[in-house]
Amino acid sequence: MKLYKKVGYNPLGCIGTFIPQLIILSVLIGVIRSVTDSNLEGLYSWVRDLTGISNGVNIETNFLFWDLTKSYSSVSAEFGKISIQSFPYIALSIVVGIVQYATTLFTQKMQNPTTNTKKKDSKEASMEDMQANMQKSMIFLFPLMTVFFTISMPAALGWYWMIQSILLVVQYFSLDFDKTKKGVQNMWDNISKKKDNLSKE
Repeated sequence: MKLYKKVGYNPLGCIGTFIPQLIILSVLIGVIRSVTDSNLEGLYSWVRDLTGISNGVNIETNFLFWDLTKSYSSVSAEFGKISIQSFPYIALSIVVGIVQYATTLFTQKMQNPTTNTKKKDSKEASMEDMQANMQKSMIFLFPLMTVFFTISMPAALGWYWMIQSILLVVQYFSLDFDKTKKGVQNMWDNISKKKDNLSKE
């Protein structure tokens, strides 16, 4: 804690952005679960009036291979864990995790397009090492959590996360193309170095 105080780092500093995301996530899950083709009780009356939806109208919840209101857990309970019906849902969960991992890696490289090799004293170096280790673990932890969430949550949430991640990358490209170019080059150089090291071994 002394080291945190010295450098002005607050380990709970991310809670301010985490709590609104948690609220949005819980509301989004509630909306997806309550609005299905046979259940319109979750809608406010003014939404029905505005959209012209009545109890006799079905809401289309199918998109390509997915019923957006179902999850892998619910489909596998009905048809079995290894079945044609459950495959698109588990594939969606895995693809969402991969996209989240790639986006996290990309945004991290974008925030630090060049590495600083300047020597630091031992306390600053240990703090940076600790932060780097935490970032490395989060790169893998959050995509894995996303995979586990999308296995049990409706497929619409998986699509939401995947599209949000892709749009984040597009946003980075559109806002600062030069920095994005450096970040992509840095990421590509790191991948090439790792490939070369693996081929030498």
